[in-house]
Amino acid sequence: MDSRGKRELAKAYHEAGHAVVARTLGITLSYVTMLSTDDMPAGGALGNSASWLARDTDQATRLAAIEKDMEACLAGPHAQKRYQPRKNKRTPNEWASDFNLAKSLTTKAVLITNGRGADIPMREGLCVPKTSSALIS
Repeated sequence: MDSRGKRELAKAYHEAGHAVVARTLGITLSYVTMLSTDDMPAGGALGNSASWLARDTDQATRLAAIEKDMEACLAGPHAQKRYQPRKNKRTPNEWASDFNLAKSLTTKAVLITNGRGADIPMREGLCVPKTSSALIS
């Protein structure tokens, strides 16, 4: 397999990780693409954000929904690392948006737990590629 094929396979594992965990957690997915298409230059997944859907609920429900979104976000890098390990140990740049969204969700959960943050604007959603206009990498 050539290097382009290896990169595409790694992307497929990454996006499959997001999709499988999102479905397992009950997060509705509109679509999942493992490889690039005419409409998307990279694989991606589009689904509803559990935390956005729970925005008007009680604190415990909001925190559980934020946790679901964090798990779905981090599932892509985890699946890629597990099934397509890299020889070098550096974290791929493509994972930055997944990690940044997970960090933002963590911050929101801490603020909500401490009685703040209900009105904090944040990019809600699961992880999608930076090139996508969707609200979820």
